[in-house]
This record gives sequence, structure tokens and C-alpha cells, in this order.
Amino acid sequence: MIQLVIAALLSFPFGHAVQMGPRVIDTVPVGLNPTAIAIDRVTDRIYVANDGPGNSVSIIDGKTDNTLKIQDPLARGPRTLAVDERTDKVYVVNNRSGNLSVIDGLTNSIQDLDDPNASAPIAIAVDERTNRIFVANDASANVTEIDGATNRIRTLRDPNALGPSAVAVDQVTGKVYVANQTSDNMTVIDEATHSLKTVGPFPNFANPSAVDVDTRTDMVYVADIGTGQIEVVDGATDKFTT
Repeated sequence: MIQLVIAALLSFPFGHAVQMGPRVIDTVPVGLNPTAIAIDRVTDRIYVANDGPGNSVSIIDGKTDNTLKIQDPLARGPRTLAVDERTDKVYVVNNRSGNLSVIDGLTNSIQDLDDPNASAPIAIAVDERTNRIFVANDASANVTEIDGATNRIRTLRDPNALGPSAVAVDQVTGKVYVANQTSDNMTVIDEATHSLKTVGPFPNFANPSAVDVDTRTDMVYVADIGTGQIEVVDGATDKFTT
């Protein structure tokens, strides 16, 4: 089960005080072990990856909360997913089967993509500007790049990277950032040239597990689950501070 939560204005008769806070307006049943969620703001649909038995994806209509469950017979372990709102496609990372399910948002039809060099994909990011998709592959220590228009697959590998665990795209600069959990560093991919650069290792880090980009300031933030620290990386110079 998941809960859809929206912010609501709650008033209480304590003088002129007004308390604001979220409240649950509905509970929507999905599949077993939901692990990730993505929202298509254009179509008002919500997609949920269900990692449990059934290996399904739940599609929720944002207007009615009605649900539809679809299954890819070749998928095992849907772990995470991402939406491309420009193309109305949903990309589902299947960790155990090692492939990618591509859902057409209009028809709900599914197409499978497989990088033969990839193992245990774990994270995904979409660059809607270039129509490219990037998947971090944990066990094979590489990144899969997919051309969304042609489904052409390219495998990218940083020789200094082990255990890619998270990926983020800066759609302004055309750079892709991959946090590497085992090698305690980050890989920077230039989309235009496909060149790779290793940033780090980060001092005193143990298991960087998340990464995100502020496109306004060109700053990259890497979270380390092992030490409870955040590394701040200047996207223009690749210099970093803890």
C-alpha cells in the first residue's frame, strides 16, 4: 500500500493561529514491496515500481486514483523508474533480470532493452533535453546510455569506479553525475563527447549513495550513507568540499 499525500490548510480555533500541514486524502493499493515512484505531470499519472512477487508496475490516475497494474514477463526486480514527460515514456530498471522496461504512456505497451555488458542496474536518470537515459549498473561497475529516439545502447565505463549507486543529470550543462558507492568517488560524463572524468575519492567518505544537481548554481551534492556527510562539488571546476 502507498499513501498519496497533499498539503492542506488546517485551521484551529486558537486565537488567530493557523496551522498548516499535510493530511492524507486517500490510500491507493499497489503491488507488493513498492520501491520507487515517479510522476508524469503532463498526463497526471503516477508510476510505482513493485519489487515483490509479480514484478509489476502500478499506474495511478492522478484525477481518480484508479489503478492499473502491468507486468513485463521478462522483468525481475523492478527497483526504480523515471519518466520522460516530453516523449511520454517510462523507464523501469529491473535489478535482478538486468534489463530495462520501456512503457509507452499512451498505450501502456512494454518494450525491453538489454545492455549485455550491464549487471544489477540500480539507478536511472533521464535528460529530456537530449532524449537520453542513463542507468547506473552496480555489479558491472558501468553506466548504460540509451538514445530514447532509436533505443541505441552504449556502455560507458570509468576504470576508477566501483559500485555505481546513483545518477543525476544536469540538463543545462549536459553533464551526468554518477556516485560510486564502493570506490568512494564520482564519475562525470560529458553527454556531447562521452568523455568520463573521475572526481575524488572523497576524503573520509564511506559509501556515497545519492547524488543531485542544482542546475541554477551548477553545484552537485553527494550524500554519504556511511558517514552522514554531504560532499559539495562545483560543476564548473569539479572541486569539492565536505
